[in-house]
Amino acid sequence: MVSLVNATKKRMDKYKMNYKANDLHSFFNFKSGVKITTCHSTKGDEYEVVICTGLLNGKIPNWNDIIECSAEHQNYVARRLLYVIASRAKKHLYMISETGHKTQKGYPYKITPQL
Repeated sequence: MVSLVNATKKRMDKYKMNYKANDLHSFFNFKSGVKITTCHSTKGDEYEVVICTGLLNGKIPNWNDIIECSAEHQNYVARRLLYVIASRAKKHLYMISETGHKTQKGYPYKITPQL
């Protein structure tokens, strides 16, 4: 633990940071690069480009969210998640529903029908 504290102190000294909470936040708050996350954790965030893969029925929405629900509720859950995904993009949105994935029982996943 001491080495982590010492390394952090050296980094803060190198970038001439004060030892205030706001400085720490800005030091670890990266504004550029690639962020890999889930669709659930992006609520409230915005990105220049959003690339979403795995838009397959059973993945979006997840089987656990729809397995014992009515078709109407399944449709609602899927549309809500797709809205969250689509509304995160400021400029470019890529929604990918690739082939070749199989369920645990060996059946091929199908494209999320709400696409």
